[in-house]
Amino acid sequence: MPVPTSSSNVYAFDPNLKTPSIFSYSFSWQRQLNSNTFVEARLIHTNSFNQWTGGQQLNYMDLNEINVLENGFYNEFKTAISNLQANIAAGKGNTFAYTGAAGTQPLPIFLAYLNGSAAATSSASYTGSGWTNSTLVQAMYPLNPNPFNAASTIWASSTNRANGLKAGYPANFWVVNPDVNHAYLITNAPKTSYNGFQVSLNRRFARGLLFEANYTYGKAYMDQFYSFHKPYKRTEMNYTSVWNESPSGNATGNVRHVLVGNWMYTLPFGRGKRFGSGANTFIDRIIGGWSFQGVARIQSGRMLDYGNVKLVGMSDDDVRNAFGVHKVTDPQNQYRTLVYMLPQDIIDNTVKAFSLNANGYTAGAPTGRYIAPANSSTCMETAVPGLLTSTYNPLFGIGDCGGRSLIVTGPKVMRTDFNVIKRIHIKERIWLEGQAQIFNVFNNVNFNPNNYVGTTVDSYNVCSSSSACAVDQARTMQLAFRFTF
Repeated sequence: MPVPTSSSNVYAFDPNLKTPSIFSYSFSWQRQLNSNTFVEARLIHTNSFNQWTGGQQLNYMDLNEINVLENGFYNEFKTAISNLQANIAAGKGNTFAYTGAAGTQPLPIFLAYLNGSAAATSSASYTGSGWTNSTLVQAMYPLNPNPFNAASTIWASSTNRANGLKAGYPANFWVVNPDVNHAYLITNAPKTSYNGFQVSLNRRFARGLLFEANYTYGKAYMDQFYSFHKPYKRTEMNYTSVWNESPSGNATGNVRHVLVGNWMYTLPFGRGKRFGSGANTFIDRIIGGWSFQGVARIQSGRMLDYGNVKLVGMSDDDVRNAFGVHKVTDPQNQYRTLVYMLPQDIIDNTVKAFSLNANGYTAGAPTGRYIAPANSSTCMETAVPGLLTSTYNPLFGIGDCGGRSLIVTGPKVMRTDFNVIKRIHIKERIWLEGQAQIFNVFNNVNFNPNNYVGTTVDSYNVCSSSSACAVDQARTMQLAFRFTF
């Protein structure tokens, strides 16, 4: 085994690691309605225990998560924000250095890592481009401050790490094991669970008719690891929380409502049927041998999580009610339709809420109802999510300042397929069969919803990317023929 380096990932296994297990049960009740039809109802419950950490994006337990609390950086970061505002007011530009201007204060941690100096009380020590670094300055915007982005930016630089050692700070000031990239702990995670209710109606093939209909209502939950400071939070499973389980993006997470039906009906025409039973061979080949098949599916939409955001002018339920298909004509092309999941006023003001710089809003102050960053000048998250990278992602915030999890349900999915079949008996064992298959009969467009928030207006449009914005194709038809002998 090679000696680990700063680019290596290492894994520690809990010596008491247990084998994953599942406990499930179901109760069913069945009732015959007549000689051909019965109904059945089922209750289903499943728990999975002792799953190993690392199975989902938010269950990676990285001992090397960035520390900003115990080392004092969180409080110094607040001072850096004040310095930035004081320097702008004093005409010194976008710098958070201790310049001696009124309102600025020393920053010993920043000085150590940016300059390798311990002379924090001397404003002359604060030199170099690090104090105007765009990434660090952006992390200090007062309307959306982000101490974890600032900390991870400093830690990611080998020059900064060397400066910190030179200034007398310990090698493990930011992370537990500075000699490796990630230090994952493989242990047993809390349970996931599913509760479901099913009702099915079945008719066996009799008198030319067969059908089956099934309705399912269910909820699935998972305990997600966020941080060693605030380890586990329970969330209803959704596409956002399980996306890396299927890199192709096909995972849907939990679907609460599903109604599925399929049927086959043989038309009562031709020899031996109710109508035309005495038809001759020629007439029977015309009116007999017809059947109709179909499959229909209606289900609630894909569930998405807006994550750790702050709502202004509306409640969680207001967002859920507003989330759906909103079609508008493209102002640049009257023949093109744009599809959004949120009303235009929410999109416009959300864009404004995320359009920031060190001085405030850059696209005008948002008004009315909108989605805003969780962090603000009065509140910053105090724990970093345990993600695959050390960079803080506000979508997975711990919920100190925002809602942590705002799950919405996309538009319902509807799909119906028909198949018209005609069989012609040529003679004895020779048959000719033709099928007219129609897919998505009602030409219903089932869109892939998105939960984007940010400043890129086009990204709110579900069809903005090169990937397909619809779940399936438009109405299509094909003819198929089969000769059996």
